[in-house]
Amino acid sequence: MNMIYAAALASVAMLLSGCGTSITHQGNDMIVRSDMGGSLSEREVEIASLRYTGKKVVIDGTCASACTMYLGLENACLTPRAKLLFHGPRSASSTPYTDEIFDRMSAQIAKYYPTEIAGWFMNDARFANPMVKALSYERAVAMGARPC
Repeated sequence: MNMIYAAALASVAMLLSGCGTSITHQGNDMIVRSDMGGSLSEREVEIASLRYTGKKVVIDGTCASACTMYLGLENACLTPRAKLLFHGPRSASSTPYTDEIFDRMSAQIAKYYPTEIAGWFMNDARFANPMVKALSYERAVAMGARPC
């Protein structure tokens, strides 16, 4: 089993169990060391608040699912320890979405990403369900994410 696949499995297990969130605040910086995601609508509200306050978001570890939407913030950046995990929209009840809702929600998520990551998400990563697709720091930066 390769390391990315094993890490993805472990991350999905943590996501499903609700464990593994580690976010700290240092001055005007929010440091994300482990964030397994959550509700799309709740994350959108949080991102709007972060955008309003200008708080810097430093992704310094595992950032999965809705956490990856931070990439759309002007003040978000990645450290070399960042690992981004993506998947398409999922309902809290595990009931599959219709194709129309899946496409609409996928586009809603993708609008938070740099252009190249958004294209990759729409063409590939969103179809990874129930697994995830990983982006390393190097690949994410090459695709438009900001380094710290």
